[in-house]
Amino acid sequence: GTYQLCWCSGLDSPCEIAETFRVNIGELLLLGPTPLSQSRTCISGHTCAIEPLLGIGISEQDAVLTLDTCGVSRSSEEDGWISQSISSNSSVALWGNGLPLTGSGGQYRLCWC
Repeated sequence: GTYQLCWCSGLDSPCEIAETFRVNIGELLLLGPTPLSQSRTCISGHTCAIEPLLGIGISEQDAVLTLDTCGVSRSSEEDGWISQSISSNSSVALWGNGLPLTGSGGQYRLCWC
């Protein structure tokens, strides 16, 4: 999303609360999935596509990984399922190049890179 960048000089008062940041100095465009909670269901033995993959600035070079906790590997031999492709319109993440997904049932996090 797009956020306002606000500045506080710190000369008149400490910059500790939002009300002291009164000068707008620009905008920050934060790229990535949005909303951050996008729940989807895939069934073991079937193809798995996360569609639509919502966000700002998502591209074909990005990837989605399933993990128990984003940023923390489960084990050295099983790091989760990395999406094999993100579509050219950047709205679909596909696992296994369209082949059936095999894995243990459970609840996993979709982690974006």
